[in-house]
Formats: sequence, C-alpha cells, structure tokens
Amino acid sequence: MRRLSVVSRILPLAWLAPDIAAAILAGHQPAELSAKRLRDLPDLPLDRATERRVLGFPAR
Repeated sequence: MRRLSVVSRILPLAWLAPDIAAAILAGHQPAELSAKRLRDLPDLPLDRATERRVLGFPAR
C-alpha cells in the first residue's frame, strides 16, 4: 500500500509545464523549491501562470 501512496503523490508532477520540468531536471529551480515541497503540495494549479507563481518561477 505504501508504494501506491508514493506514486499517487508524485504522479501529478508528470503534468508540470515542460519548461519547469526541464529546469528542475537541470537543477535550475528556485532555491526554495525542494523535492519535499513539490511532493507535499496539495494540488498543482491547472493553469500555467498560477503554477509558475506557486512554484516560484518567474512569470512569462
């Protein structure tokens, strides 16, 4: 059961904006954006502008 819980918490990260995912993979995310913070977010915003703001990325 534990694995299902972990998967269900990280699966939404697959829908991050592509540029945000690329920045995180390259290690260029904001300093306050940790794996724990991402994992503990209640829900990712559905619109990209809010997603950028919540995750600490500059607006486009």
